[in-house]
Amino acid sequence: MEDFGAKKGEVPDGEEPAKTQQHSEPSRAEEAERAREILLRTLSRTPRSRFELHQRLVERDISTDIADEILDRYEELGLIDDAEYAAMMVRTRHRERGQARRAIAQELRRRGLSDEHAQAALEQLDDEAEMQRAEELVARRIDSVRHLPRERALQRLVGYLGRRGYSTAQALSVIRPALDQRDDGMI
Repeated sequence: MEDFGAKKGEVPDGEEPAKTQQHSEPSRAEEAERAREILLRTLSRTPRSRFELHQRLVERDISTDIADEILDRYEELGLIDDAEYAAMMVRTRHRERGQARRAIAQELRRRGLSDEHAQAALEQLDDEAEMQRAEELVARRIDSVRHLPRERALQRLVGYLGRRGYSTAQALSVIRPALDQRDDGMI
């Protein structure tokens, strides 16, 4: 191998040193593109609140100003709509999980939705609908406590509804008549 006058480790005259493969910070445009990809991938799976999306971007090392800028744009385009998201959460949590307004409100707060959006969405549920859903839940569950003494069955059913956000008063107003109606040895 010929030396051509350069010492080992030196670059011959007139040649650029080879670019070292250092990890440089991504440009603003690259970071914004990465943020868009993260958002589209996340939103393609399930709707999310702006707060949740912002957290996801920050967790993935997207700067706050870029995250806010892109989230603002997605709101303008209608890809993020916290009011619609809150309304959907209320409908599904009440219908599918049987949750009461109190439990749903707590979940909406945890997901970073504003009080304004949460209140507007919770107006979908009235007292009658909530109590009807509680009656349906108790009717489904009452056979599982048939073998228990009345007080123990009452405790279990109150706990069951309590975990879904119903107050003790709401639960008792539904459970006592259901237990009275079942009159098969528990009374």
